[in-house]
Amino acid sequence: MRLFSDDIPRLPALRNRFRDLGYTEETVARILGIPEVTDIRLDHYPVYRRRLASDVPLHDLIRLAVLQDALPADRIRSLFPEEAFAVLEATGVLVAGGEKAGRFGVSFYPCLDHLFATDHRFRTPLGDADEPPVEPVMYLGPDSYLLARTTIRDEVERALDLCTGSGVQAILAARHAPQVTAIDLNPRAVLFTQFNAALNGVADRVLAAEGDLYGAEAVSGHYDLITANPPFVPNPNPSLAYRDETGQVLEQIVGGLKARLTRTGRAQIVTTLIRRRGRLPSDPIEKWRARQDLNILFLNVGTDPASGYVVAHNRRPFGQKWDDYVKETDTWLNAYERAGIEAVAGGVLIAAPNRHPNGAPWIVEQAGRMPKGPVGEAIGSYFQCLERVRPLLFIEEIWDRVPEPAEGAELQSQVDLADPDRRVKTHLGSPAVTARGVFALTSDVADLVFHMDGKRTVAEIVQKTAEIQSREPEEVAPEIFPVLLELAERGFVRI
Repeated sequence: MRLFSDDIPRLPALRNRFRDLGYTEETVARILGIPEVTDIRLDHYPVYRRRLASDVPLHDLIRLAVLQDALPADRIRSLFPEEAFAVLEATGVLVAGGEKAGRFGVSFYPCLDHLFATDHRFRTPLGDADEPPVEPVMYLGPDSYLLARTTIRDEVERALDLCTGSGVQAILAARHAPQVTAIDLNPRAVLFTQFNAALNGVADRVLAAEGDLYGAEAVSGHYDLITANPPFVPNPNPSLAYRDETGQVLEQIVGGLKARLTRTGRAQIVTTLIRRRGRLPSDPIEKWRARQDLNILFLNVGTDPASGYVVAHNRRPFGQKWDDYVKETDTWLNAYERAGIEAVAGGVLIAAPNRHPNGAPWIVEQAGRMPKGPVGEAIGSYFQCLERVRPLLFIEEIWDRVPEPAEGAELQSQVDLADPDRRVKTHLGSPAVTARGVFALTSDVADLVFHMDGKRTVAEIVQKTAEIQSREPEEVAPEIFPVLLELAERGFVRI
């Protein structure tokens, strides 16, 4: 692939054609019969092809952009308007695929109404004849979509994306930041980021540059948003690409946040945290909290036992023999056992400078799941709530605040049919990504939650609860305070 200055203003025509044909995350996944576009498997290609019609333009586009198939030249030509077809040829995206046929030399991933080109995830017979890139640019995996969907999209002035790869996070940030800097060690990643920025119409907002994290020449001053999708797979073989042997890359990124974030800035990093035998889950990030004076929220979307994690992640993304895989797996398992690694938690680390003059920085780990769409606004509200309630020591500090249930939170009553007395149990439930299952409620706490109508202050709720329970407010307040804080920290209530 190549990019000349003349191609930059023409690339949006290519993106628009993808959009006009309905090339989105949802439609591609639905047509191929998979939950997410990241769930595609090479051994299922014959199955996917059977689901594609020969007379539907979107299906032909999927053949080219996802399955790496070749199509007759005239069929490709009829698929794209003149300007879009011309830019395919000029940039080298369209390559020969046999006699009078063509194919795409890169893959295209839809993500949040944007389009991103990357190197192919799989090697197919058509592509085996090609000389593979020395340093391929990583395809969009679940980690890319997780960070994209959970990033808080506040309007900011300056953003920095480290380990940018194909530029996904930088280009998404350009929609709410006029100045975005994208950094990667791989010069091919810089090229892809420049291509994708032009493709999505934000070339004037994104500066893609080669460099090593904060040491890159293009990095200067402070940023309101720092995103990163670094190599994060704990791996005993440092020669493998897209792996971080000891977490050093993550250490460097987090270690530089205090010096590079503005006072109101925020960082979001997709990563894994190691669970070691005999240690607390918060151990890996405790040192960052203290040294950097950071408030940290870790959204844990899944924890895998060490053996399962090794099996799932040990395959190289770009070519590997079976015997090498078996040998490497044994090496990993032995290394994990020696290091006491029992499990690996994956998710997004959200960090911000601690701005409370008297409060110590905090760490919160919240269980969640992979969101199906953007949830940055909900996560932003949750993080702000944590910033408000975590430093609190006394209920008087929130006496005049008006608590309200988070969006989607609901009181639910259930009857256990196995209970001969048919007693009713009440709990608070919520589908929000930050909700940790359900919150069982005693009758007293149910009274408290019931009166959170978004109008009453904490003082008024305490008074009302005390009246219902025939008690004094001074008795009720100390009991209500920790419950309010826990409800807020678990994302059920905003204070």
